[in-house]
Amino acid sequence: FFSSRRRHTIYIGDWSSDVCSADLAKMCAGAAEWRVMERSEVLLDRVEGRDKVLKVIAYIIRLVQHYEALVWLRGKGVQVTLGEIDKALGDCRMLLNHFKYVQTISVFNKVLATQPIRNPMTILMLTRIAFWTLEVMCSDLSYYAKHAFHSWDAALLAKGYKFGKSVQLTIHIFLEYCRMSRVKADKTMSKEEKDAEITDIKLEIIRCIMDCIIYYTWIESYAPNKGFSHFCGLVSAAIGLRRQVMCLP
Repeated sequence: FFSSRRRHTIYIGDWSSDVCSADLAKMCAGAAEWRVMERSEVLLDRVEGRDKVLKVIAYIIRLVQHYEALVWLRGKGVQVTLGEIDKALGDCRMLLNHFKYVQTISVFNKVLATQPIRNPMTILMLTRIAFWTLEVMCSDLSYYAKHAFHSWDAALLAKGYKFGKSVQLTIHIFLEYCRMSRVKADKTMSKEEKDAEITDIKLEIIRCIMDCIIYYTWIESYAPNKGFSHFCGLVSAAIGLRRQVMCLP
């Protein structure tokens, strides 16, 4: 028992090498797989995590549809229902983000109570949250118009959603640039911390720009290429998903 149990132990009482290298590799691989599963469960347990996963899938489907990447399946008699799947994913995302205006109004009140109202940055933050609230309220109302109240003007609600989202994203880009300037000027942070923070800020700005390309279509004269818009949506979704993964414990 002892000879097999401690076959790789060098010193008596040294349990650091009780397991041979092959067994240790298996244990580490198992631990890594378990960690990935655990983090995936935590990610999918969060509303934002589920939303970003669905957004990535939705934009992959839209790109496939746009470029007819599965057109060869139709020739084989296979029914492709990607459009229905995309619509279902859109409904799922709407439901996941339902009543989000309760959160935005709460954040608005918190900023109002804790920040100096005469500060221009505070005014910008409050303005951004106000347009964010408009965005999420129009999203909820669009869901009702689609599934229950068919007499409602769905086109007007969609325009209100895009207007609110594009304006709040534009303000957010400016706020992120200001935050990057503060991080660069911060003397208390190490170089590694600054680099990591600045990288996150740059990615967030890219995400917002990608979304702005999509959502400024409420302007009638603005009509970007659909394939490019879907690509921008996928980039935005991937960056958002990365952010959610990085926030995991």
